[in-house]
Order: sequence, then C-alpha cells, then structure tokens
Amino acid sequence: MLLIVSVIPVCAQEKQKVTLQLKWTHAFQFAGYYAAKEKGFYDDAGLDVTIKEAQPESDVIGEVLSGRAQFGVGTDSLLLARQSNQPVVVLAVIFQHSPLVILALQENNRVKTIHDLVGKKVMFERQSEELLAYLQSEKISPKDIRFIPHSFDVRDLIDGRVDAISAYVTNETYYLEKENIPYQVFDPRAAGIDFYGDNLFTSEYMIKNKPETVEAFRRASLKGWYYAMTHKEELVDIIYNKYSSKHPKDFYLHEAKEMDEMLKPELIEIGYMNSGRWQHIANVYKSLGMLDQDFTFEGFLYEQKKKDGLQLFNVLIIAGLLVIAAGLLVYIYLLFRKMKKTQNAEEKIKNDLTEAQEQYLTLVENATAAIYMLKGSRIITANRAITEFTGYSKEELLQMDEFEFIHPDFREIAKERTRARERGENVPDRYEMKIRKKNGEVRWIDHSGRTIQYNGEMYVIGTAIDITESKATRERLHISEERHRLLADNISDVIWTMDLNGKFTYISPSVKKARGYTPEEVMAQPLEKVLMPESQMIVTEGLRQLRECIAYNLPFPGFRADLEQPCKDGSTIWSDVNVTAMYNKKNEFVGLIGVTRDISQRKQFESRIAEMKKFDNVTGLPKREFFTARLEDEIEAAKLVDASGALLIAGMDNFKRINSSFGFSAGDIVLKNAAERMKQAAENAVSRIAGDEFAILLPRISGKDDLFEKAEKIRNLFEEPFYVEGYDLSITVSIGAVIFPEHGSNEIVLMKNAEEALSKAKEKGRNTTVIYDQEDAS
Repeated sequence: MLLIVSVIPVCAQEKQKVTLQLKWTHAFQFAGYYAAKEKGFYDDAGLDVTIKEAQPESDVIGEVLSGRAQFGVGTDSLLLARQSNQPVVVLAVIFQHSPLVILALQENNRVKTIHDLVGKKVMFERQSEELLAYLQSEKISPKDIRFIPHSFDVRDLIDGRVDAISAYVTNETYYLEKENIPYQVFDPRAAGIDFYGDNLFTSEYMIKNKPETVEAFRRASLKGWYYAMTHKEELVDIIYNKYSSKHPKDFYLHEAKEMDEMLKPELIEIGYMNSGRWQHIANVYKSLGMLDQDFTFEGFLYEQKKKDGLQLFNVLIIAGLLVIAAGLLVYIYLLFRKMKKTQNAEEKIKNDLTEAQEQYLTLVENATAAIYMLKGSRIITANRAITEFTGYSKEELLQMDEFEFIHPDFREIAKERTRARERGENVPDRYEMKIRKKNGEVRWIDHSGRTIQYNGEMYVIGTAIDITESKATRERLHISEERHRLLADNISDVIWTMDLNGKFTYISPSVKKARGYTPEEVMAQPLEKVLMPESQMIVTEGLRQLRECIAYNLPFPGFRADLEQPCKDGSTIWSDVNVTAMYNKKNEFVGLIGVTRDISQRKQFESRIAEMKKFDNVTGLPKREFFTARLEDEIEAAKLVDASGALLIAGMDNFKRINSSFGFSAGDIVLKNAAERMKQAAENAVSRIAGDEFAILLPRISGKDDLFEKAEKIRNLFEEPFYVEGYDLSITVSIGAVIFPEHGSNEIVLMKNAEEALSKAKEKGRNTTVIYDQEDAS
C-alpha cells in the first residue's frame, strides 16, 4: 500500500516542456525529431517538446542562449560562437558530411567558377561560416561579394534576383532538376573543407542545471533518428500532413534519399562525433584566421554519463563469455564429425575417384573448345567439338594426318613447330592459324599446344577455339580506327584526349597548323603552358567539377568554353573547346575527348561589334549608357567623400542648318571636330548623348564659380570656326550645368535638370552657360 501511494505523485507529474529551434523551415533534414515526437519517444522520456521552424531572420544560437528554446540545430559555426563567449555545447552530430553548398545557374553564364562570385549578389543563410571559410580558402574575400539575407525561396535564384545562394545539396536541387534547369554546385569538400552538419546543441545552463533533461532529450532524439532513417516514407507522410505541405511529397522523398550519403547510418552511429574531427574543423578555421590559435574545446563537446561506459563494458564481457561458450560447442561438434568421417574414409575416396573420372570425361567430351592429343602428327584422341570445327567425323580424324585440315598458308609452319617440339626446342604455346573444313570453308582458330611425357613417349595436348567471327570484328575495328585516325590527322580542328589529371593522351597533327607546336611538344607541356592564365582557371574549375561527378557517381554534363591559347611564335589564338567524357562498356570513366576549333576571326569580329555598341560611330565617344554608368559611380564616390562634381550638357546652336545646307557628311565632320575640342577640357569624360548634344562629366568642382569658369572655357573653345569642305563655319554652343549631389542624387534626375538648364540657355539667346537653379525650377 505504501508503495502504491509513493508512486502516485510520479505518475501525476507533468511532462517537462522544452523547445527545439530548427535552423530552417520544416523538411526531412529534421525527420528524427518529428519521429521522436510523433512516435512517443519524447513522451516516454517525460518531455513535452515543441518543434519550432526557423524564419529568414531567425538566430538559432540566440534563441537557445536566451532560454526561448532549450535545444537547437546548428552548423559548425558553433565553434566560432563558443569563441565569442557564447556558452553553446554540442550534443550530437547528425550529418557526418555537411550538405551546405553554394548553388548558381549555368544558363546565364554569370557564374562559371567560384571566383565569378566576386561582385555578385549572393543570398546566404545565418551560420554559413563554413562557406565563408571555403571562399577564403579560394582567396576570395567576403568583402568582395554582395551578400543579402536568405529568403528561404529558391525562386529568387531561378528568377535571377540573385546570382547564387547558399543551399543544402539535398534540398534546393530538387526544384532545379524538376524544372530541368542546369546548375552549378560549389562544394566546400572540393577544397578539403569537410565539416559536420546539423549539429544538435544546447546551452551550458541546461548542462549544469538540467542534465537529466539534456540526456533524456538527446537519447529520445537519436532514437527518433534511427526510426526516421528506416521508415522514410512514413516520416514523409508525417511531415507533409502534420508539419508542412509547402513542398510536395516527392521533395521530401528526394531529400530523404540524398541524406543517406550525408549521414551514412549503415557505417556510422547516428549522433557520433569524433573529437579529432572537431579539431580538424577548428584547424581549418584557425588557418584562415577565423578562430583564435589558443581556442580550447573545454566544455564544448557533450560528455555522456560514465555509467553508460560501464554498462557497455558489462555487455561486452557477457558477449565475450557467450562467444567462448559457443566456440567450445562448435569445436566438440566438429571433432565428433571428424571421427565419424574417418570411419568411412576409404569407401568414400574410392567412390569419389570413380565419380571424378566420370565427371572429367564428361567435361572434356562436352567442352565447347576442341581438345585433342597428338602422337607425332597423328591425332590419337579428340572430343566432340573438333568434329564441329573441321566437319570430319572422329573416325576420319583418327585416320588422317593432323596437317591435312590445316590451311596450306600455315601447314609448313605447323609442321616445323611439331618437329621443333620433338627436338625439345622452345615453341610458342599459343598462336592463331587458318584451317580448311571438309566442305572447303576456311575458318580461323586460336590454337594452344603443350608437350608432355607419358610412359617415356612424347605427346602433344592441344586445344582450339573458333575465332573467325571475332577476328573479322577485330579487322573491321582496325579499319575503322585507321579511318578515324586518318580523319583526325587531316582535319583543321584539333582532336585530343586527356586523362583526369589534365594530361594529354592524344593530340591530332592539326595542332601544328593551329598553334605551331607538334603534338609531341603539346603532350609534354603542363596545363599552364597550354592555356593563358584566365582560361586556365576556367579549365581547372571544369576538371574539378568532373572529379566531383566521378566521386559522387554523377553524369558529367560536358564542358564548352572559349579559351585563349598561346602559339609557338608568341601570339595567341582563341579556341572554341568542346569536351565530353569517355566511358567503357562497364560505364567506368576512362578519359576526356575534346575538339578545339580556331575562332580567332570570330572573336575579332565580336570585339569590333562590342566596341561599336559602346562608342558612337561618328565621334568615337562613349554612348549614353556607358557614360551614365560612369556618372552613377562618380555620384556615389562624391557622396562617400562629401565632395561635389558636375554634369554639363552642351547643345550645338543651329546645327540642323549645317546638315540642310552642306549635307550630312559635313555635319559629321563638324561633330567629330566638336568632340575633339570638348575632350581637351574633359578627357575620357565626354559622351555624345543625342544628335547635336554632348554630355561632359567634371568629377570634382569646388563650387558654382568653379563650375561656371570651367563651363565657359568649354564654350569658348567654339569661338574658332570649323573648316569644312573649303568653308569656315561658325558654330556656338549653349551649356546647361548641374552640381551633384546637390541638384540630384542619381543620373536620371541630374540629366533632367541639366536639360532644363540647357533649355534656359537657348531661351536666353544661345551661346551662353546656365547653371541649374532649384528655386527657378520650382
């Protein structure tokens, strides 16, 4: 009765409420925690657990240390948090390999290599320090990248609002593959940064004040993880029905399948963490200056109660005793069997010999290869297959000389080899030759023969296999290879093969015509001698991606790029390089095959077209869009240093009369000369923005007086007439000027106000300068 009374308060005790803060929205990457909750593992541990998904602005570490959550899921950046005096403690590692990568799209070609991220917009989630370490290991400063907070929406990448995103290779890739969008994966593991992922952690407060709760939560969570990884489809249904239907079920199934590689549950106990591996992670951070050299792990890694170790020791002792007992039983059993076998040994050996003899004769008689024995040049015994080879019956073969069915082309060679064997000389055991069947058909055989001594006499045992079809196939293959080599050796494109280390294994002779080097010279060159530096970076990245594809058993998507290559005479050429992977019949990678085509003329044409797009074809001055980009930069620079600059728009007075009176060719001459005069006042800062209007940028001025003085100098340059086709033409200019950032903080406002000032100058009778006045404008 007393026992019953004492149990009642325990049964009535309420479960302890705790919160787990996730690092991302609900997904299969947290399946173990859902399993622990929904299958009652937390309940059994006396816990009432709330699982809280993250929002873009969530700070997981802050939530745990503030007490709003008692447990959290974090990355290896917990090391950096610990260094910053944030008392976090890692309880278990879920992902043995971190799935955190950088994703970019292939189709826009804005990000081909990791170095192309410089200056680009990249969306990063919190706790992405391992990616920052990856960038630094590639000599990329995070300051050179335009980071923006993560929206948790991969559509921002697909729709081009950002150039790259941090992502889990198990998650976001699903939507890209579903929409058949080619993508690039930049994986820290390619740079040797192989960190843990999704670490379960808590605070020192919980460790010191509620150690039983911590241990109970850890055990129940890991039990949930074991259940989740062995019941994936059930957990997908639970996630979809109870936690989030934001993604389709296929997404969660895809994620679950991909996670096997990251957790490796069949090899490594879920939750296991190695202090040496943590030390390696810390060393990487230290080498990049992200972690202090004197950082200590004291208190960072959770230590289970020692009784667990004692229990394990006891289990091992019991298991060892059971193994010893089982071994003794097996030994006694085997000894008994051996004694019994000895009693019947003689009778069994006799039966076995008879059976083996019968099996041997059956095997020889039914072998697909011809097997026969010669004494001298006579066949004394043969199996059934030789009759099929030759078309003769066994009786006919035993009555004839061996050399009768050998083709005349090989008969003398066969006789000489037989005589050499009889003399005891060394003769090749195996060779190919032709035979002639009884019906006159000629066949090829692969023949093997060996001399033996039996009862003092010499015999030859021979075997033969019909290789007529395979030899014909080899001949066709040889002809095909010769044709392909002839083609490769005589086309203008360069065809080549390469191994995974970037070493050429074949180069067609056409490389000499393209670059002046012989194939042998190129094959002896390292990769850096074959490509110019920028092109070398592109190829090195391509080889890195290929190695990743092979390591993860993924298909290689191919590689194509325009690359610059050095020539023997010191010049360079541009080449279109198209590369695919070669696989054998077992689908094993054996090398790369590439075709390189000289596109230097195309590049020169494209360069001319690009220049035409940038510059006015009459004056050679930059066009408006390039000028306005420079203007925007100068506006921002002026703001940073609290300085002033100016924009002038100069309009040529009555210019249309020149075109109407002297023709457009004369007008073009005037425009060219006008451009040259303006460049005297502002070199590299003049643009033709309309038919008879020019924009002039003055990056720095000291005030309105300075601006007016400089504008007047430009206007006075037009006092001297233009000499055109024998005529002196007097042309004046009117100038409208604005000051930035005083009169506008962007190029659109400044251009509008400068045009307004120019209109006032024209209204005042032309050939004058007007500085924009905000009061007049209002």
